[in-house]
Amino acid sequence: MISTIAAFALGIAGVGCLYSSWKDRLPAHLRPTLLGWLLLIGSGYFAIRASGAEFGTTLIFTAPALVAWLLVAANLELRQAKVRKRKVTEKAEPVEAGGTRSLPRHLLLFVIAVPLSAAAATFFSVALARALPFSYLSHIAFAILLMPFLWGCAAYWALADSKLIRPVITIVALGLIGVVTAGL
Repeated sequence: MISTIAAFALGIAGVGCLYSSWKDRLPAHLRPTLLGWLLLIGSGYFAIRASGAEFGTTLIFTAPALVAWLLVAANLELRQAKVRKRKVTEKAEPVEAGGTRSLPRHLLLFVIAVPLSAAAATFFSVALARALPFSYLSHIAFAILLMPFLWGCAAYWALADSKLIRPVITIVALGLIGVVTAGL
């Protein structure tokens, strides 16, 4: 019982530290980022002690995310979008003929964000699930739950990074690690 309370308390405190590091504009040396990660690691230790390896690991991955969503939802601000109203008499702007210049880049981004990221996320999540001390059915469930999260992170990074080579190398490397580790 004490381990469960400690796990939740440390998890909430860890997410709170990470959230305050993200939200506040403090100088880098004053941000409690490291403390937040250490508290989350401590929370994981107590969660595994309280609930065993299977349920404790599941708590490690799900509880901090739920607490973070609650913190973000608590600070949600709804704003009106500033939209320039168009006069009814204005004509539509003509479409440029050279608008296909970005098509190859967008096709490349699509290939990286969808099939490449999905395959790498699948391989890596299966490898990670097989490495954890779970039953066979828990391996499957863990991999199924982790894969979309990893896929989304990889796709977001590939689309958001200005230098495409960084996410591509990381995604391919994690996919290869997953293939080699899982023996697929």
